[in-house]
Amino acid sequence: MKKAIFVCFLLSLVLCGCGAPIKTVEEPASGERARLRVISDRGVYIIPGHCADLTRPGAGTVSEFKGRSLGMPAGPTQIEKGDAAELYVKAGSPITLGVRYMSSHRDCIIVASFVPKANQDYEAVTEGNPSECSLKMWKIGKENVLVPLTKVPYGSSCW
Repeated sequence: MKKAIFVCFLLSLVLCGCGAPIKTVEEPASGERARLRVISDRGVYIIPGHCADLTRPGAGTVSEFKGRSLGMPAGPTQIEKGDAAELYVKAGSPITLGVRYMSSHRDCIIVASFVPKANQDYEAVTEGNPSECSLKMWKIGKENVLVPLTKVPYGSSCW
């Protein structure tokens, strides 16, 4: 029951913001940061910490950063200019990415976290096909390296 309530809450926020205003994720103004490029034609949210609580301070959508360039180097994904959102995220602490979308009549909900390292560049890409829904994270550099993401369980406490 707890899982069903949480899923309904998350879906309502991700789909339409019903019950809560849709905010833009807050970038850190100071301290150690990393750069993150989000490539998706879906609504992607970032939440500080390892949890799926969109009411946390700083949590919000990346949509306002769509088309913004921070001068990041090219990553493994071919993109058209303006199809990505680039923003700063806090380094050294977990951040959670949440996305919901339909893929070939399949409802995809992905909530996963990672800990960005200071002065590093990352690229998050959502992909959907008939057999799977995915969110991939790459560390961009001389060699692009796939970054493992930690699944965030429904109803988990934030840390």
